[in-house]
Amino acid sequence: MESSRLGFLTPVNLDEVRANGKRKALIEHFALERSINLLWAPAGTGKTSFMFAFSKYLTSLGLETAFIDTDNGVDILQDRGYDKLIEALKGKLRYINADTFDEPKKSIMDTLSVIKENAKDNAYKNCAFIFDSLKFFLNGGIYDEDKIEKFITFCKAIRRAGGLVFVLNHATKKGDSMKGGQSLVDAVDECWQMTALPETDTHYNYMLDPEKVRMAVKKVGFSVDKESYDFLPLDIEIASMGTAERAFCDSVIKLIKDKSYTQGELLHSLGKDKADRTALDCLKKHIGRFWDVKKAGKEKVYTTVTTVQLCGESA
Repeated sequence: MESSRLGFLTPVNLDEVRANGKRKALIEHFALERSINLLWAPAGTGKTSFMFAFSKYLTSLGLETAFIDTDNGVDILQDRGYDKLIEALKGKLRYINADTFDEPKKSIMDTLSVIKENAKDNAYKNCAFIFDSLKFFLNGGIYDEDKIEKFITFCKAIRRAGGLVFVLNHATKKGDSMKGGQSLVDAVDECWQMTALPETDTHYNYMLDPEKVRMAVKKVGFSVDKESYDFLPLDIEIASMGTAERAFCDSVIKLIKDKSYTQGELLHSLGKDKADRTALDCLKKHIGRFWDVKKAGKEKVYTTVTTVQLCGESA
C-alpha cells in the first residue's frame, strides 16, 4: 500500500470528538454547552444584573458557575442586593471581585492561570465561567491581535475541558467598529448584542440578538425579577415591541379586564378609527397572547385571557 504523502499531519481523533456527545442547549436558542460567547452593550444597560440572574439559573441546572468581576466596585454587591444572591448560592456560585484585592491585576491574572492549569480532560464539564469585562482581560481595552489571540486561547482551553464561557464587553457599537474587534467577534462561537427593554416596577427586561448564528441560536428575550433575580423567558414578540405598540396593548388589556368589547367599541374607546390598519393589525397579531376573540353574529368580541405577560409582569 502506497504511503501517504501527508502522513506527517496528525488528523483529528473522531473518537475523542464523539466522546463529548452533541452540544446541548442549556437555554434554548441562547446558551449552548462548550461554547464561547461575547455579550456586548453600552455601560449602564444592565449586563451585570442580567448575568447574576443568568448565573442563578445555571446553578439551578446543576452547573457550578464562576463569576470573575473586574468591572464593578465591591460596594455594588450590597447596593443592588447581589450579596444576598451570592450567599444563597454558596458552593454553586464562585464570585470573585477584583476590588477586594490589594493588587487586583496580579491576583486576577493568578486566578486565570489556575483556571487554565486545571483545564484538562473534562474538568469543567457542567461548569460556566463569566468574565466581566473584556477591557480588563485585554489589558486596558487595547484591541490588538496578540492580546485577542491570547485571551481566546485561554477561553478555548476552558471550552475543551467542557466549560461554557460568557465574556461581557462595554461597547457603543458592534465589534467591526473597534480596533481589532472583528477578529474578536470572529474568534468566539457567538456574539450577542444586548438591549435593555422598558422595565416594570418588579422586573428588568432584555432582548439579545445574535450576530453570527453559528450555533442553534436566535433572538431571545428574558425578564429578571429585581428582588429574587429569577430568570424568565420573555416572548420574543413582546421583546420586539416598540413603544407605540406596547402602549396600545396596555390600553387594550386595561379596557377588557372587566368586560368584553366588540371590535368597534374597543377601537372607539381607544380613540381609533374602525378602519385604522395599524390598530387592526395589532389586534390580530396578539390574539391568544393578550386577548381572546369570539364571534357574536357578525361582530368580533374581545375578552381577556387568563394570564397576560407583558414585559415581566402578569395581569
